[in-house]
Amino acid sequence: MPVYNAPIRYLKEAIESVINQLYPNWELCIADDCSTEKKVQKLLHIYSVKDKRIKVHYRTENGHISATSNDALALTSGEFVLLMDHDDLITANCLWEIVKALNEEPDSDILYSDEDKIDELRYHQNAHFKPDWAPDHYCRETIWGM
Repeated sequence: MPVYNAPIRYLKEAIESVINQLYPNWELCIADDCSTEKKVQKLLHIYSVKDKRIKVHYRTENGHISATSNDALALTSGEFVLLMDHDDLITANCLWEIVKALNEEPDSDILYSDEDKIDELRYHQNAHFKPDWAPDHYCRETIWGM
């Protein structure tokens, strides 16, 4: 998870959505892109001390989204990666469903899901329902993120 001066509310909610997973075998790898907001770094430190599954790297200079994402990826030790931003939320059963799908189709290299945007009041704003795997469709539309 790349982070730079993230609003504390959204960052907390994103982290909590991972902590609250039904599936317990995860790690959350966060790279802070030299945030100037000290509250961000303090919050990340608190979470990483409280839960050893949360790993944080603090960049010493601003590297923007690509470098910061790469630093977060460098912290991973698992076989699969779920990409998320500091304002993303995942449902409590998200990782459970991913593991279930991987157990049912162990040769899978890529999984993707539907997505939705929610506003500050938690109203759904822009549901994006993606089709079942269809290589032709994949060539026409980005299914990995909006």
